[in-house]
Amino acid sequence: MNDRGRRGPVSIACVLVAVFLALAGCSPRPDLSGRVQEISDVLSALPGVDDVDHYYQNQEEQLGFDGARQLYFEVRIASEASDDEIIGVASTFISEVADAFDDYDRELVLRMPDFTVDINGTPDPDRLRQRLSGMKEQSPILAAETFKWGVRNDDDSGDVLTIGDTSATPDAVLTAARSLVGSEQVMVKASPRGGARWEVRFPYSAEAQNRLFAALGQGVPDGVDMIAISDDQVEYVSVSLDSGTDATMRLKTVIDTIAAGTPPPWTLSWRVPEAKPNPHNLATGSTVSVGSCEYNPVADHASDPAEHFTPDAIAVRDELRAQYDTCV
Repeated sequence: MNDRGRRGPVSIACVLVAVFLALAGCSPRPDLSGRVQEISDVLSALPGVDDVDHYYQNQEEQLGFDGARQLYFEVRIASEASDDEIIGVASTFISEVADAFDDYDRELVLRMPDFTVDINGTPDPDRLRQRLSGMKEQSPILAAETFKWGVRNDDDSGDVLTIGDTSATPDAVLTAARSLVGSEQVMVKASPRGGARWEVRFPYSAEAQNRLFAALGQGVPDGVDMIAISDDQVEYVSVSLDSGTDATMRLKTVIDTIAAGTPPPWTLSWRVPEAKPNPHNLATGSTVSVGSCEYNPVADHASDPAEHFTPDAIAVRDELRAQYDTCV
């Protein structure tokens, strides 16, 4: 059974599910759409709430549906709402849902004017209060188009803090993230406006950050479009060159700059976008394992590179690997 928004017609797929279950001698799961609507009405009446939307689905797992049981609520919080009122929404959600939806994928999205908290699983009001305080403090500093904390209380995958299209510098973004995250294990995905994307697995020490940004000097080298960091060091850098001119020297500059601020090993990948595909769809870039010899044998096509890479890409790759990887 699906129920999106306030009320909606039963879908043909759900009717077929019920018929299949009946023919198989099984009873369909109870239809809780009425209860979901009641929860929505309760949340809508709370102080500090502007609007509530919801989605409900209870299809059976044995029919092969992924995410077969879902309970989703999105609550738009009024700009003048207090922290206590926001906490009250989460606490009311907990009490209203109770144990009737224990085997459902539950999600509560609290959409504030300047940021969002997206909670999978049962909300933790105490942790939520900390999140609200920190995000309210950092929001004007980051001035981000997207500022969202994805809380995962239903599995061990870890929280995700997204800071998208921010006017702050990468250094400032990571410093702000650290003040929010502390020593927690959180993936921070940041996209400073007009610059490289950052995927940093926290905790990330201030010392490691300072070393890297001291090496970066005036900023991330031209062409770098993504930097991934884990365990206090860079693990992956992606580069997109605007042309193949001087590609080797430009990539060496990137490698030398990053290497001055983080220990090996790490991987650099690059590509040279083309105005139109080449006749044989050959790759225009490749990878180099900086300070190690870790390559994907399938993606690397070591036995027949000419069948998969342009001559320029092979030439650049060979020169970079000769200088920076440890392969014999």
